[in-house]
Amino acid sequence: GNTYTSSNNSATHTLTNSKGCDSIITLDLTINTATFSNLNISSMNVYTSPSGNTYSFSGNYIDTITNSKGCDSIISISLTISVTSLDENQINLIKIYPNPTSETISIFITNDNIIGSTITIYDQSGKIVMKNILKNKKTKFDLSNLASGIYYIKVGDNFSKKIIKQ
Repeated sequence: GNTYTSSNNSATHTLTNSKGCDSIITLDLTINTATFSNLNISSMNVYTSPSGNTYSFSGNYIDTITNSKGCDSIISISLTISVTSLDENQINLIKIYPNPTSETISIFITNDNIIGSTITIYDQSGKIVMKNILKNKKTKFDLSNLASGIYYIKVGDNFSKKIIKQ
């Protein structure tokens, strides 16, 4: 019936066993606590957290890893992502349509050098919801299984655009 809020190896409790004799129980309790930390991070294009989560958009995130005692280590991340800017010619190399969309989105490129780039779609919290490789000049993504809302599509490390799923 006792509550302990810190480690304890000296508490005892006496019980009477079925033969009427005393039984003494000694408590050897170690309480391991979670650790908390705050990180202010500035990164170019993408950031990978200590637990391996990848974020491509500025925001506040919570990350959890296991500390040296086997307990949760909770990390509050305040993240600022700076996107490498493209020049006007590079921006015209990628077209994404229709936007907004209800089912599919097409990515059309005019430069073969972009083929082989990774295409990643993120939800508003920065979680990856789709990922693929741009295999040719026109690629379609089926978004019909995604909930309505705002998403971000990223082609390679340099181009990102907001898309709306109706």
